[in-house]
Order: sequence, then structure tokens, then C-alpha cells
Amino acid sequence: MTTHSTWATMRLSIRLLFSVAVLLAIAGAAIAQPAGTIKRFTLKSTVLGEDRIVLVRTPAGYETNKVSYPVLYMTDGDAHMGHTASTVEFLTQNGRISDLIVVGVTNTDRTRDLTPVKSSIKNPAGELQFPTSGGADNFLKFFETELIPEIEKTYRVQPYRILAGHSLGGLFAIHAMITKPGLFNSYVAVSPSLQWENHEALKRVETFLKNQKDSKVTLFASIGDEPGPIGEDFDKFKDLLAKSNIKGFAWQAERMADEDHGSVVLRSHYYGLRKVYEGWQAPRDANGAVSGGLKGADE
Repeated sequence: MTTHSTWATMRLSIRLLFSVAVLLAIAGAAIAQPAGTIKRFTLKSTVLGEDRIVLVRTPAGYETNKVSYPVLYMTDGDAHMGHTASTVEFLTQNGRISDLIVVGVTNTDRTRDLTPVKSSIKNPAGELQFPTSGGADNFLKFFETELIPEIEKTYRVQPYRILAGHSLGGLFAIHAMITKPGLFNSYVAVSPSLQWENHEALKRVETFLKNQKDSKVTLFASIGDEPGPIGEDFDKFKDLLAKSNIKGFAWQAERMADEDHGSVVLRSHYYGLRKVYEGWQAPRDANGAVSGGLKGADE
């Protein structure tokens, strides 16, 4: 027979379990909510002759403060905005970087936009396999003359820009670095497709690194466990960087052997931002906690 005291004990245990469950649910909801707001807008591009959807992540408190922020621009924004916004949040909360506005451009024809030269590869029928390729210069013009001015007109920004891209986007980031010096201050090139069109980009990188005397630029490049031409050209790229002697140029090139072509992006954005902010740390209070007064990456 169950006694009155036993039932009371059971009811107390149930109430305790319910209370713990509620607290865990509240904590989980708090953790799940991102620090910052992601919005999207449509930019009518005369340069590209089409509308482009742009994602913009602003830091928590942006609507009520008067702080200006550096900007991280990304290709393939629809694929990478979520994890990159979380990475920025984590690094900011731990005082490793200042907070950032993150701008991600979504795709319409990424092969067209991200490749510097037209591909000559043909299919078995003798037709060009990538007929729209070779539009990177035009896409870079879109950034320079339309996207960046729109962001800097609409948002409070510091004069510090970072460009990040993956695969063909990594190729585009390196193309931007060597063809439009000064447009961006730092670059994160993940698994760059330097093998594109008979290694054409790698050849131009070699010329750029030989002729450049000074450049206040930071570059982080990475690749996963990726054999074949893409991996071989990455190793050649790293060798070229090691031989360069450019004043003010900071670079790091990493192979992440336990990642593949897809998974390497998340870790690369983490380590890339750490490289961009190398030597920088947020002020802390007497207890070691991160305090306010974050400054831009260029300070």
C-alpha cells in the first residue's frame, strides 16, 4: 500500500523535475537566439543586369547604439550566413574580435560571377561546359560600384572591409586581392579553385607577389583533405606566399586534413577572422570579463 508520505515525495519529485525542465527550456531558448539580426534586401544591379538578394547581419544593439562596425562581405551568402554569424558572435563574446556587420550575396549564376576567365573546357558534344563563365571582373565591379556604396550609405560602418569566399568564391577572393588592391583590407580564401582554366589565376598570383613591394593586407587561405589539381595548386600557392617579401603583408595558409571541401568552411571562417584580428583583444574588466569599448580591426 502506498502511504501518504510516499505520494507527497513523488509529487515533490515531479514538481522538481518539471521545474528543471522549464529552466532547461528557457536556457535552451536563450542560447538558440542569435546575437544580432539578419535581414535581406533586393539590390537592383545595373552592372549585373539583374536583381540580387543580399543578406545583412547587424550586431546585437545596433538599432539602439551609435557604434560603427567593420564589414565582412561573403560570396555564397545563402550557404554561409548562419554559421558565420554564429562564429562572429562567439568570437565577439570571447573578446577575440570586434563585432562585425556581415553581408552575404546570394547566388544566381556563381560560375559566371566568381571565375576570372572563360573556361575552354568542352563537353562530349563539343560545346562549352561553362558557357557563362569569366565574369569575375564584372562581379567585382558590382561590389565596388553598387553593393559596397549601398551598404556604406545604409549602415554605420568603419572603413575596414573583409572579403571571404569558398571554392570558386575563394578563387574570386584571391582575384580581388590581386586586381583591386585597396578595395578590401583582408581576405579569407577557403579551398580556392586556383586550378581553374589551366591554373591561370596561379600564374597571375605569382606575377603579383613578385612585383608587389608593400601591401597592408591580411590573407588567410585554407583547404581540406582535397587531392588532385585543387590541392596541388594550393600547395604551389602556399610556396609562392612563403617566397614573397611584401612589406606589411600578413598571411597564413593552412591544410585542414580532417575536413573535406564542404566542411572546411566553418573552421576556416573562425581561423580566418582570428588571423585578421591577430594581436587584437577586447578590453576586459578586473575579473577578466570582456567589457565594452570594442574598436575596429584596423586599430
